[in-house]
Amino acid sequence: MTNTEKRILFLQWAAELTIFAKDQEIDFIVTCFKREDEQQHANFKAGLSQIDGITERGNHQDWLAWDLGIIRHGLVTWNPDHGYKILGAKWESLGGYWGGKTVLRSGGRDYCHFGFDK
Repeated sequence: MTNTEKRILFLQWAAELTIFAKDQEIDFIVTCFKREDEQQHANFKAGLSQIDGITERGNHQDWLAWDLGIIRHGLVTWNPDHGYKILGAKWESLGGYWGGKTVLRSGGRDYCHFGFDK
């Protein structure tokens, strides 16, 4: 599958997830979609990514992932129980990779990450 074909499918999944979230009364914003090489590498060095962005490209670098912030009471919440797990399960059912099951080098989990694949 070409990168363009992957991006088309990714955006179809994104549309389906957005509709699903609305049906579940889960509001969200996109906090990151495209990531430049330097930022990917900085995130890796900070333990916030498994991908260094140099020897291996991350999905954000190829427009194949987005990070979401779920809105509760007008503010972004990072609590995984406030909808991330519901959206993550739906994303995986579409065929995508959800970062909530990944333990980062920092020890945390990437609940907000919704990517094309690992």
